[in-house]
Amino acid sequence: MKNIFKVKILLASPGNLGEDRKKVSEIINYINLDSGQQEGFVAEIVTWETHSRPAVGDYPQAVVNDQFPDDIDIFIGMMGAYFGTPTKHWGSGTEEEFRIAYKSWEKTKAPEIMFYFSDAMSSVNQIDPEQLSKRNTFRNDLQNLGVYYFVYTDVTEFQFHLLRHISSTIREVLKGKEIGTSEEAIPQESVISLKNYSELLAQDPLVNANTMLGKASDHLDAYNKHQSALTADIGSLAKVLAREAKNINRATRNGKSQKIQVSIDNIYNGMDEYSKKLVIKIPKFSTEFSGAIMSLLRASKMVKDNELEETIPLADVSASVGQTRTALTRLVDSIKTVETGFAGWPEDNLDLVIQKKIISALHQDLVSSLDKSIELLDRLMDELT
Repeated sequence: MKNIFKVKILLASPGNLGEDRKKVSEIINYINLDSGQQEGFVAEIVTWETHSRPAVGDYPQAVVNDQFPDDIDIFIGMMGAYFGTPTKHWGSGTEEEFRIAYKSWEKTKAPEIMFYFSDAMSSVNQIDPEQLSKRNTFRNDLQNLGVYYFVYTDVTEFQFHLLRHISSTIREVLKGKEIGTSEEAIPQESVISLKNYSELLAQDPLVNANTMLGKASDHLDAYNKHQSALTADIGSLAKVLAREAKNINRATRNGKSQKIQVSIDNIYNGMDEYSKKLVIKIPKFSTEFSGAIMSLLRASKMVKDNELEETIPLADVSASVGQTRTALTRLVDSIKTVETGFAGWPEDNLDLVIQKKIISALHQDLVSSLDKSIELLDRLMDELT
């Protein structure tokens, strides 16, 4: 029977990073599925939610600390603009958990320490200056201690890098786990309806990589459909704006105030319909892109780790990714063209001013997301070559 070692990963962060913490769990699950059985490990995530219970101690954080395993292999710390609530000895629970891990590392070179800072901050009026100052001071402290940390602004970017970071760190941890001296994990077993299929994916990297590429293709197809639909929506709005601008100029010259109002109503309706579509489509964009990028990255890793490049040419995958990137840059240009058309609008119609503000804010969100997607596609193409 193959030895399967347990790799314990302590996740520490303030409570406001709930969604990011979920992404860490997803990544660890991916790694277990893609590499665990082949490389002989099960990665277990340790958090206060999963490994602590109500009890009495010196102070609340100490109660949590005492219930965590002593033999943590990897420490993952995360922090955004919010630093956290002070404990008896340190500025926050996250800082205390880091200090304990770092003290252990100084003595034994374990656990491996990975720290991530999210700069995807909310609007300025939602940021507590005192909390942000404490966070920045802590970040400087890490740097002074020689801790190399990673900064991200987008959750997909975070996942993209985390998959590679944790996979590499687990390999380092496994080098120090010798048979008979390390805790051995219980192989994962469960009664599932697709048992043979799941076992095939776990044991055959060629099948698994090909399946991942199929999932990526499905996500990219859906992403491209949203992109085409949005491009069409932008084109329709641009036509409405151009047509009604001409009608307003003509009606103004002829003194036809009623026709001016009709055109203004048409512009408002066009903008309102467009903004409502944006609210629905932007999150869908993000979901499909995240699914595509993670499936492609997982497939690329499996192909490289198992030397399958001749069977699955990653250059062909890179070419497909390049086509998506080109389409995204065109979409960004289309959005900027519409925004330019807004610049010279009069400010005397309150309804149109409100709609312009709504669309401009949504465009900023969308362009920011698309720019980050283009950046990640560039990095992914580097991974594929």
